[in-house]
Amino acid sequence: MREKHLWKVASVLIAVLMGLTMIVSCSKDDEDGGGQNSDGSPGKGYVKTTCTKCSGKGDCNLCNGSGRWCYSCNSTGNCTRCEGNGKCYWCKGVGTYQCTWCKDGSGVCHFCNGTGIEHFITSYTCTSCKGSGICSICHGAVTMQCSICDSSGGCPECNGTGNCKSCGGKAYCPNCTNGDGKCKTCEGNGYIWVKSSSGGSSSSSGSGSSSGSSSNYTSRCQKCGGSGKCSNVKSSDNIKLYCQGNKKCRPCSGTGQLNYIFGSGYIGCTYCDKEISKDLGNGVCGFCHGTGQCTSCNGMGYK
Repeated sequence: MREKHLWKVASVLIAVLMGLTMIVSCSKDDEDGGGQNSDGSPGKGYVKTTCTKCSGKGDCNLCNGSGRWCYSCNSTGNCTRCEGNGKCYWCKGVGTYQCTWCKDGSGVCHFCNGTGIEHFITSYTCTSCKGSGICSICHGAVTMQCSICDSSGGCPECNGTGNCKSCGGKAYCPNCTNGDGKCKTCEGNGYIWVKSSSGGSSSSSGSGSSSGSSSNYTSRCQKCGGSGKCSNVKSSDNIKLYCQGNKKCRPCSGTGQLNYIFGSGYIGCTYCDKEISKDLGNGVCGFCHGTGQCTSCNGMGYK
């Protein structure tokens, strides 16, 4: 009888301990700082927002989800220099080439026909071969070692593989992971969790369901305000100096020149990315170097 009573007491204690564990677990889910809830979403202090990089589609904005795009080879996977054959474009894969400067490939000087003397009104020593009569380029050897490929015969661009240098021949999109076609910012979900300035609880303002959310818990870029464009929202001269994504130098409107403070003349723009001459800039935004993207978040809008 006493043993039965002890078992009941033990069962009650176990139930109380399990209840306390669940309460602690739930309270942790609600803590500010990014702890995950049971549905995978972050805890209090984060809100779900549409990914600005893919506009909520979840697809890579370069290949539109296909995963097959490469700027360099136009998705062919072939080296653009040798068109995929792996051979040196100069010696055609031989490693040597015939001199085209000497007379009929004979190794003699092209200008004096091997005599060492040139004739023009009067006779004088050939200025090309210095009187030797030998071709000054191949030095009489006719066959020359290819300096482009170091006599290997392989394409110097792809090291003889024939594959595109940028994508390694896979033609994968360089903007998404292994050509999966998904947006890197939101991992293909179309939304990310962002820290809320108000510290409110998780919401579902973005696209997609509340469960199975992205693991990207991040903060909006403070420099561009989440736009991803070349800007600085904290600067009072934001609109005057930063290109806001159009890639052109804002102070000179892409002309490369600025008006004199006094008079109607022009001086070279010092805000441009590069100086073409003393009085002319290249007209490219010097803050983003012509990319149009925020340099702090690389155009992501979040960090």
